[in-house]
Amino acid sequence: MPLQPPQTALSLLPSSSCFLPQRIKTGVPELDDYVLLGGLDKGSVVGLSCEDEEVGLLIALQTLTTYLLSDNNSSKTSSKGLLIINSQPIQPVLSTLRKCIINALSSGGGGGGGSGLQAQTKACLKRVGISRVFDSKGLEEVLDESESDLEVGMVVITGLGGLLLNGNIMESKEVLEGKLKKRKQKKKKRLILLLNTVKETRKMMMMMGNDEVDGGLNSLFDSGQEGRVKRAGYGKVFAGLVDLHLMGSKVAVDKEREEREKVWVMEVLFDEVGVYDLEKRERRDREGRWAVFGVDRGGASVR
Repeated sequence: MPLQPPQTALSLLPSSSCFLPQRIKTGVPELDDYVLLGGLDKGSVVGLSCEDEEVGLLIALQTLTTYLLSDNNSSKTSSKGLLIINSQPIQPVLSTLRKCIINALSSGGGGGGGSGLQAQTKACLKRVGISRVFDSKGLEEVLDESESDLEVGMVVITGLGGLLLNGNIMESKEVLEGKLKKRKQKKKKRLILLLNTVKETRKMMMMMGNDEVDGGLNSLFDSGQEGRVKRAGYGKVFAGLVDLHLMGSKVAVDKEREEREKVWVMEVLFDEVGVYDLEKRERRDREGRWAVFGVDRGGASVR
């Protein structure tokens, strides 16, 4: 009988026993299942550029809530999140976070209503650390301190512009890159969600500035104005900080109509992480995937 070539360890394990990266869901089924192919990987830095900063923050807070209340953490009340705020007032942000938690508990049948819901909401809020920073040096100190706490599994960072512009921009960039390197996050097994803005830019201006017309920074959809494109704020500086780049923007449904209805769309502009497909034994790229989502500002939810 001829000698058989050695088999890989992965091929000898049943699918259910493979140790894949833990994923954190946003709470938007279409986005989690189709666009992200299961959610956001812990151990990665994800950039979320959003046309409306309030909507971007709402998505981040709902994702943080989903992580805190996920099945993997339901028995671990010590699992924590960290919210680092730069430019926004703290109280409105906390009010939105509280609404997100109440929504998640109510829709999931948790809390039992009344005092039970209130108690679970408070317990969840106690697991979220809040830090206010004003520049990249402040961010460096907070992240250094958080690295000693292995229970912090998710970090949300708001106000990228303030972190870059308060001081020397190149020095701030170096600090951010040093603290957000993916190898560091993989070791800590935590997800960092970095919020960014979206601006409209003339394609001609990008070409004159010897900038890439796409490069994983520009929306795949028409901006609605000829010769202009929706682009992530802070360009290549931002791109160098993240492993996965998502963009949320409003897109016209029908270009032919004079008064065009617009819907919110989330798209993947670049993906250096990918998702491993156990059946095909290959890594799947999520670039170019997109989905429509709804925003309920009053109810503080994204669906």
